[in-house]
Amino acid sequence: MDRRKQIKMIENYIKKHGVTHCKADHRGKDPVTEEFDLIRKKLRAELILKKKARIRRFKLFNKGSS
Repeated sequence: MDRRKQIKMIENYIKKHGVTHCKADHRGKDPVTEEFDLIRKKLRAELILKKKARIRRFKLFNKGSS
């Protein structure tokens, strides 16, 4: 059973039984979560680069003052 069939089954169940609240679906990736993951990875990479640059500058500063 593919994802579309599962969603259709859930929609039909909701129509028949009048369910007004469903649990959040965490099984698949949608474009929003993929975009968020990419943004998070970019921010993490930037932080790592800044941290390494800060460490490098600090080492150079310590070498110059010695």
